Amino acid sequence: MLADRLLERPQDRDLASKVLAKAEQRALAVDDILGLHFVYHQMIRLHNRWKDQFPDARDVAFAACHKQIRLAPQAAKAFRQKRPNEPLPVHLGYLLASTMLEKDEVYEAAMELCKQAKYEGWAGTWPSRIQQLNKKLSESNQAVKSMSPSGMMRV
Repeated sequence: MLADRLLERPQDRDLASKVLAKAEQRALAVDDILGLHFVYHQMIRLHNRWKDQFPDARDVAFAACHKQIRLAPQAAKAFRQKRPNEPLPVHLGYLLASTMLEKDEVYEAAMELCKQAKYEGWAGTWPSRIQQLNKKLSESNQAVKSMSPSGMMRV
């Protein structure tokens, strides 16, 4: 895909975005679920790659994650029809969105995405990610609850 080649240099990001927007329009026009899944996958890769160089890239990548996640049940069905004897691939939208939420310490939402990805059958280390997030969530709750009224020491 042309957008894949345009991933390498930051100055090509704008052109890659336009190519992907056009690919999204075409896939939507013909109701190509797997085409949309892969367009969003590429959008995520493109904008995540340049998140440190462009102020909007992180938000654009996160939005593409959610577009791909909204499509996930339909994409899973299409993958299973196309390759009934193969497991589902890794779902970049679930993976990156949950990672971004975890970095922002929004553990409950990150865990819900991991549970949803696991439930739908997407490949990945979802059980261990859920366990890690659950641990972080309980630690963050404990840190708040275990402070004395003065805030000077743990109780």
